[in-house]
Amino acid sequence: MKETIKARMAGVKENSFAKIIMIGLLSLILLIPVGMIESLIDERFMRLDQTQHEISNDWGRPQTVGGPILTIPFYQHSKISKQNRNGDWYTTTETKLQYAYFLPDTLNYEAEVLPEVRYRGLFKMPVYKTKLKVHGQFNTPDFDKLNIAEKDILWQRAFISVMLADKRGLNEIPVLRWNDKSFIFGPAEKVIDTYSSIVQTDLKDIEIENKSYNTFSFDLDVRGSRLLRFLPFGKQTQAFVQSNWKTPKFIGTSLPLSHTIKESGFKAQWKTLELNRNYPQQWRSSDFGIEALNSSIFGVEFLMPVSVYQQTNRSVKYAVLFVVLTFISYFLFEILAKLRIHPVQYLLIGLSVCLFYLNLLSISEHLNFELAYLLSSTATILMASGYSVAVLKSRSKALIIAFILTVLYGFLFILLNAETYSLLMGGIGLFIILGTIMFVTRKMEWYSTPAIAKD
Repeated sequence: MKETIKARMAGVKENSFAKIIMIGLLSLILLIPVGMIESLIDERFMRLDQTQHEISNDWGRPQTVGGPILTIPFYQHSKISKQNRNGDWYTTTETKLQYAYFLPDTLNYEAEVLPEVRYRGLFKMPVYKTKLKVHGQFNTPDFDKLNIAEKDILWQRAFISVMLADKRGLNEIPVLRWNDKSFIFGPAEKVIDTYSSIVQTDLKDIEIENKSYNTFSFDLDVRGSRLLRFLPFGKQTQAFVQSNWKTPKFIGTSLPLSHTIKESGFKAQWKTLELNRNYPQQWRSSDFGIEALNSSIFGVEFLMPVSVYQQTNRSVKYAVLFVVLTFISYFLFEILAKLRIHPVQYLLIGLSVCLFYLNLLSISEHLNFELAYLLSSTATILMASGYSVAVLKSRSKALIIAFILTVLYGFLFILLNAETYSLLMGGIGLFIILGTIMFVTRKMEWYSTPAIAKD
């Protein structure tokens, strides 16, 4: 008799242990469909980036505005050694045409941005039109700091350049107002060492050297996408941007001094000084490269609401946890109710949980994420609980499964919408789940657990 009891207890122990091993193996197997869904999300991410790049190319790329830059040519004389036909060395003077670049003493950007959303198939991205007003003043260029003699300066060949990241976005030809005269900007005809995408105009018949300062202003009517950025070329630069976009992100090396964000849009104001950047107010050709300019960019990004692909990708990270918790629920029913659930039934239940993420991804591409989440989770809960009626042979137990899944999906939805506290809430949630399992099984004698029912 004692031997029979011992044998039965050993069999129960082996059955329970084997079932736990089986649940672990099935959870690992279900990593395959979960991984496939993650790959599908990554593919949709790449397609989104590709489509947004196409929209940007067609409408206008992210715009960066910088300028104006006053460029004045000069002759540079240098002594070089040469060898004549007889092999004798002699010294001669070589003259080259070089350029001196001057930045404005005060520079003001004022932008009113009108964004909109452009669609291509299932994908979308923010684009904008902006009326940008630029004004300020130049003090008389000081060539002494650059060690350039007055006789070598070509004042009458001076020109103004404005940097614009994507010139195709221009809606109108900009006009420069320099003091009391006007000049029309055109394509760049002269080389600017530091930037490639520029518009230029010559300052013909202007006596720059005879004025203590020169005022300028011009308007830019441009299209762009996603980003609007500025280069702080002034000894003192101020920028003001206003828009009806609700979700801006301020970017770059300088954040706004002040900003307001409301349901009706946002306003932001920046102020930077020459000391805040790592390039001077004036320089010669090739003194530094474009990297120095790019390091001082500031501006605003027009953010879209969190992408459905980002939210779905975050939810998939909890897939294995959901599968394991669902399996644990069935395992406890199997032990406590003396049922016998086949591994195939565990697998089908696990697959239904995995399909939730595929349904969420596909539906959220057509509906908003909240509604897609509701439809996907409801479908999964109904399918799993309906199947549980047959597996657990009890509607009441199936309702308990439906309740557990409802709580899990509700908790996941809260985590997805609480980015700041998601880690804290996730940790507390797991602690509560573990505590609940420990409470339910606190009086269970695993070595004397009633045998799992046999077919």
